[in-house]
Amino acid sequence: MGWGQRRGGHDAVMEEFDAWLAKMGFRVFEGGIEVKPELAELLRTRYDPTSRMLRYRPDRILVDEAAGSLLLEYKTESGRYPNFAIEIDSYAAVCQWARAGAAVFYIFHAPGVVRACWSKEIQFDTIFVPDRWSEDVVDRLAREWPDKNIKRSRWGAGASGTPYFLVPKKAPYLKPLKQFIENDVLSSLGNEVSPKPAV
Repeated sequence: MGWGQRRGGHDAVMEEFDAWLAKMGFRVFEGGIEVKPELAELLRTRYDPTSRMLRYRPDRILVDEAAGSLLLEYKTESGRYPNFAIEIDSYAAVCQWARAGAAVFYIFHAPGVVRACWSKEIQFDTIFVPDRWSEDVVDRLAREWPDKNIKRSRWGAGASGTPYFLVPKKAPYLKPLKQFIENDVLSSLGNEVSPKPAV
């Protein structure tokens, strides 16, 4: 049974792809590790860049002996919708990691869909804010993302209830996973490895 036919929870999907990435030559380490409860509580309502980077750490850290290190975020969808949803504050942290020089990519999985892209390739126009959030959150997101539309949405059962945006499963920048890893990740990182400093 291939990836496209499998239906599993988020953790099961991550484990499956972790194993596949290991076969591709990556050492795979768990990211997104929880911080101490006191610190987690302090970070929960802070949106400065450092707090965001600490709170929303990517799911995995990948190390390739030749190419270097990467950060990976997994996004899964059960097959009910035509889009993947990404929490906007999590994506803001990913953008911060990328601006700091990190190589960050996403793997997207749903029944019949296995795609990947660099974080900087993701495009969206609208941020949806569930109706459980106050106008202060709408105002903050409007300040942080002045070129995006901010739209209220209903908070329904099964949804995390956090502000988010949508990535269509058929978005043209999403590439087949194996092609992306071979052509975009391994080849591009291999060309960017810094030479060893002179002794």
